[in-house]
Amino acid sequence: MKAAQTTAFVALTLLPWPAVWFGLYYLKSAVGTFALYHGLCLLPAILAGRSLWIGQLRRPTGSEWSSFLLALIVVPSIAVMVSLASGNTIVSRNFLMNSLHARSYADDMLIPICLYLILVNGPLEEFFWRGVILNLQSKFSKKHQPIWETWTAVSFAGWHYLVLNMLLNPGWAQPMTVLFTFVGFFLGWLMRRSQSLVLVSLWHGLVFDGAVIAVFLAVQGRTT
Repeated sequence: MKAAQTTAFVALTLLPWPAVWFGLYYLKSAVGTFALYHGLCLLPAILAGRSLWIGQLRRPTGSEWSSFLLALIVVPSIAVMVSLASGNTIVSRNFLMNSLHARSYADDMLIPICLYLILVNGPLEEFFWRGVILNLQSKFSKKHQPIWETWTAVSFAGWHYLVLNMLLNPGWAQPMTVLFTFVGFFLGWLMRRSQSLVLVSLWHGLVFDGAVIAVFLAVQGRTT
């Protein structure tokens, strides 16, 4: 990968940081953050890089559906059990809701945001991070592919720190960002193995974002 290509590639993967920070910490708007992240960072790159992912829209096979459906039950269930077992150690209901309400979240936005996370956020993130970024680094630099695959997973997870830091109790954003890095590695591996953006989008939107939603509902249902 040439110097100019490397610089452009790294800049593209780092763009979510200022966009999300500006939305969450300056505008203090959850909706504004979605608009900046999806509209400014992801969508233009997805459209411009259409040739990179257009051949990866195949439907999952029967065995892929089976694995997905099993994960759809297991992963959110484990996430909720950990949340219930940890009580207020990782996330406090009052701290979480106060942070969200300070960023223009209202209770009647719950269903629209949940649907948006599953139907829009998951696919857009996968078309960007795996469809464009992962494919782009493979096209430019096969020699250093493990390095760039690691960078893709880390940069994907890294910007989530800005979100986790405002939602979780102090000290927990860092280990959860590491967990998100492993999710990034897994989705990258799944993309390489399946060559199906449809499959990885389903995993992202329903399994992983679904787990986040399930934990949020469990925390929201607490009395304290």
